[in-house]
Amino acid sequence: MLQENNMKSTQSTIGKLQRIIDLANEALKELKHPASSNQKHDRIINQKKGPQYFIGELIDDGFLKQGKSIELIRKKLQEEGHNYSQEELGTPLRRLVLQKRLKREKVGPQYLYQQR
Repeated sequence: MLQENNMKSTQSTIGKLQRIIDLANEALKELKHPASSNQKHDRIINQKKGPQYFIGELIDDGFLKQGKSIELIRKKLQEEGHNYSQEELGTPLRRLVLQKRLKREKVGPQYLYQQR
């Protein structure tokens, strides 16, 4: 009888441990592949595609090998479907100058931005 009770107790403990293991495995799967991770990833990607990103593409394409005014840069972006005002482009251009991807030269009343 005692041996039978020990066997039932052991089986009960094994069943409880198996449920704990199953719950832990489910939690690990959720950590590895959270349901909202794709939405968060998409949001981060979209945040990176602002005016600075698109000006960087112009640099990579060689559009800024020769000095261009902010107005010419704005028009080129507009041709590619990215509508920004001159005011919206000023800060991204300044950041690219600080990052040494562009150089800025004053010619007359305006600045020209050129690839380094």
